[in-house]
Amino acid sequence: MRILDRYIVKEFMKGVLLSLFAFVFIYCVVDLFEKLSGFIDKKASIIAIGKYYFYQLPSIVALLLPMAVLLSLFFTLGIMVRRNELVAIKSAGVSVNRILWPLIIVGFVLSLAVFGIEEGLAPVANRRNDRIKRVELDKLPAIDYKYRRNMFFLGSGGRMYFAKIFDGRKKELIEPVVLQIGPQSTIVQRMDAKKAVWTDGGWKFEDAVIRGFNPETVNRYREIVMPELRETPEDFSKIREKPEDMSYWSLRKYVREKKKAGEDVLKETVELNMKLSFPAINLVIVLFGAPIAASIRRSGAAGGFAGSLLISFLYWGFIQIAKALGYYGSLPPVLAAWVNNVFFAGCGLVLLWWARR
Repeated sequence: MRILDRYIVKEFMKGVLLSLFAFVFIYCVVDLFEKLSGFIDKKASIIAIGKYYFYQLPSIVALLLPMAVLLSLFFTLGIMVRRNELVAIKSAGVSVNRILWPLIIVGFVLSLAVFGIEEGLAPVANRRNDRIKRVELDKLPAIDYKYRRNMFFLGSGGRMYFAKIFDGRKKELIEPVVLQIGPQSTIVQRMDAKKAVWTDGGWKFEDAVIRGFNPETVNRYREIVMPELRETPEDFSKIREKPEDMSYWSLRKYVREKKKAGEDVLKETVELNMKLSFPAINLVIVLFGAPIAASIRRSGAAGGFAGSLLISFLYWGFIQIAKALGYYGSLPPVLAAWVNNVFFAGCGLVLLWWARR
């Protein structure tokens, strides 16, 4: 059985890699032709364009891998059907489920691999890609996160920071405002100051006015150091990422802090759950697609390709619909992220049970 398992896994992974390479190549070529006139207008160099697509590869691979997995399933098992290999294996007393078991394990491993890519490699690559697009392709100045006007920062403990100017090099805030948000999403304290400077003891505020709202109090200070404000100039200087570009743990922290500040976190919560559900698609695709591919009789390469495309488009369409419903609050975030995986996995388990009969 180990020889059979190795043979199935080898043929399957060969198909996955070839399909993935083809899909990534087609994706990049189509995208290049769509943006080519813009690249020419901006006089972008070939090296800059190459780097732009190179740093997109982790995200592109994670996006297209489920389709490559499905196509490889149809090709691998379809070839085994045409060669009567599945018939011979079943004649030897091996069940269809036992034949498909190695593919299910590979699907699980691929899901873990995609999660690892999206947690470690993709966020770093996306940040570099954004900089390349802005500086080398669009010919715009790089964003200086160490000097910002009209800064807003969501801190820990339900604190929100505003400043007319943040200067990370001088480690100071000009005209800062710090709001403390209470449990019922109400402002319980507000501090306004002329200036704040980072010291070893924390932020030192000058000409500060602290107003409490429950009960109402007003205190004025010529200078006051507030070590309880744990956010540092380095925190304010960090690149502000979009939720979809964050890792799971970074987004989870961001959602918690934003929720404490009383802000709406519906879309971010949907994205947070998608960080777990999207990698799992590779396993679900194997559970759903493998019994279908193994049961199709001599459909040929064209039939396998058409079947994989149809399932992929249906799956992707349902994902986008559920995601949109989650964004608008029509579905709970967890359900919006997982409903398609649960449905297709359930159908796959039914098909596996049916294949045993």
